[in-house]
This record gives sequence, structure tokens and C-alpha cells, in this order.
Amino acid sequence: MKYFAGLSLAAIAIIVGLAAALGPKAVTAISAKPTTPAVIKAFDAWEEPSIMTEAWFQKAYQAGFRTFVVQDDTVLTPATNASTQAIVRAAEAAGLQVGAFTCSPEDYAAGISAFGGLPMAFFAFDVEPGNGPGGSNCTGSGSTIVPVTSAEVAAVQADGIRPVIYSFPGGWQGGTGFTNIPLWASQANSRITPNNWVPSLTNPPFSPTFGGWAQSDLMAMQNVYLSYNGVMVDLDSMPANY
Repeated sequence: MKYFAGLSLAAIAIIVGLAAALGPKAVTAISAKPTTPAVIKAFDAWEEPSIMTEAWFQKAYQAGFRTFVVQDDTVLTPATNASTQAIVRAAEAAGLQVGAFTCSPEDYAAGISAFGGLPMAFFAFDVEPGNGPGGSNCTGSGSTIVPVTSAEVAAVQADGIRPVIYSFPGGWQGGTGFTNIPLWASQANSRITPNNWVPSLTNPPFSPTFGGWAQSDLMAMQNVYLSYNGVMVDLDSMPANY
């Protein structure tokens, strides 16, 4: 009865009578509020095997991060598979889910193989000219863009892994036929730091200027390239269900 403190007996009688008249389902419908997926803190980074130990990932978890995405520049050769698996295992042991993305869509099989059977939260096709080492999309400014194909997306889905497309307005090539695949949009924001960053899929606002995607299609929003506990990372806002 503490919830009715301050109400008259007449008012309480009206409330009880209304609840009885409407029935439990109607009352539940009235009180229910629409919910939106929780947005979590995530980051993606190249591998730093000597730094990214389980203890390192535990600190990231304590700081609120829940997802780590492996950049493929160092995971697509058999020589680095052991270190990739060690890092993925350390991150997952610390409580983070781990995804991956590849600079060249055609390299998805090597990216999946590098995980060695460890759980993969999602796999992102990175479609952009790129400005770093690695796959054919990341060989330097002005390099040829390798379009993603529906067959490659289907192959990832056949492996039981969720596909995602990563790109930005000036880097996308592939038309408007992939809007059924969640978009990971890159947006630079020089005002963001690890200390003042609040994950959000709407701030800064996303204007769908490529590929036909809309705000509701966003899987993640990537911010800046920063140093975090000895590792250069991109900060990513991501729904909890990814």
C-alpha cells in the first residue's frame, strides 16, 4: 500500500476499479513503453599482440567497452593466425564480444579462418579506397575499390555469421542493393576523446548520402583514430544486439 500513500480512499477505489474493468492485458498495454536497443561502447583496432592481453581487455571492459572488432590487416596470413586467435580468446575471456572486418570483400574466408572456430559476433565488409596497409582496399589513397558481392554476403550468412557493410559517402561502391545489410558508417569527429565520448547512433546525425541506407539501417557509427592504453583504436557506437 506504500504506492498509494497520500491518496484518499475514494481515489484508491477508482484506481482499483479501473484496473479491474480494463483487465490485466489492457493495463499492461497502457503501462508499456516503447524501447530502443541499448547502444554500447565498442572499438576496432589492428592487433598489438604484446599489449592486448586479457588484462588489457579487462581494463577495457571495466571502462564500459563491450565489443572489440579485429581489423584484418594483420590477420589474413597463416603466420598471424595464432596471434589473432590469442587476442580473440583474451578479449572474449574478458567479457567482450569480438567481430571482424576485411579490407577486401574477397578475403572474407581468410578472415573467418583466422578466428580458428572462436565465436565471431559479426563480419564487416570494408568497402573504401583506404589509406593503410593490408588488403586491396587498403593499399593507399586512390587505390581501386573492390565492390562487395551478394554471393560474398550469402557465404558469410551460410557460415552462421551476421554480415555488415562498412563504408562512407566518398568510399562506397556497390549501388543501392545492400540496404538489407546493416551499415557501419565512418564519420570523423575531431572533438571526440576517450574521456568525453558518449556512444550514440544519432550524434553526430547521419545523413544517408550513399547506398540508399537510412538512419534505421545503422549498425554502428565510427568516430576517430585515438590512442587508448597503448593501442591506436577507432571508437564505435554499436547496438547491444550486435
